[in-house]
Amino acid sequence: MVYDPVNERVLLFGGAVWEDKYTFFNDFWSYDYATNTWNELECSPRPQGRFNHMMVYDPERHQLFLFGGFSAGDRIGDTWLYDIEANEWTQLHPLDSPAPRSDAAIAYDEENGSSSSTTATAGTTATHRTPGSTTSGRTAGR
Repeated sequence: MVYDPVNERVLLFGGAVWEDKYTFFNDFWSYDYATNTWNELECSPRPQGRFNHMMVYDPERHQLFLFGGFSAGDRIGDTWLYDIEANEWTQLHPLDSPAPRSDAAIAYDEENGSSSSTTATAGTTATHRTPGSTTSGRTAGR
């Protein structure tokens, strides 16, 4: 979930619900403070359903940057950009990227002013855990 300061709204992508198994969502929503309403944003293609992903707003480009998360098979390591003005997701294919992960943090580095300075750190990289289990792995970001 991120705040879009240009359009004064919150943007929410994905999530999951647990009812004896996970159901993953790849829906995309905006919340408008002025009208107190949620509106689903229709666009395709879009990233697969996931939760515990990293997403950050890039103010220089007025875009969202999304990485990884937990999905149906395990943790994933895909990279996406969402162009807010064009209402369009684009999957990126970097030559090198962090290992698939979830439960990590990401921040925009305003001092360096570009999405190339977006930083992801740490996160869980262990294999699938069911709720209530106690094993997990942690790894530092690159």
